[in-house]
Amino acid sequence: MQPRLFKAANGHLTLEFDAYGSELHQAVGAFLVQGLGFERCGETADGWDAGVAQSFRRGEVLIEAGWCHWADGDYLLSGCVAGDALLSRVFMAIEADLSFRLE
Repeated sequence: MQPRLFKAANGHLTLEFDAYGSELHQAVGAFLVQGLGFERCGETADGWDAGVAQSFRRGEVLIEAGWCHWADGDYLLSGCVAGDALLSRVFMAIEADLSFRLE
């Protein structure tokens, strides 16, 4: 159960958490909002094998959020180069024990 970072079909990075509702996913979301000043935006929608959660937005940077059976859990999806850099930074801050700390 390790997170994965890779290029998605949109040409930008996606961070898959390989779990649903994990503490790691919650910690990263809290960091985006409380630590970096992102706001949650958009609606949530649940489908049979996928769902859309509220996205994270700060200025022009948008990180989409959701869950998917194909991703085996929650994911964050960048839509721009700045979002790619942020998701890379977040991924590098995930420890082997799945703890997360980024200053």
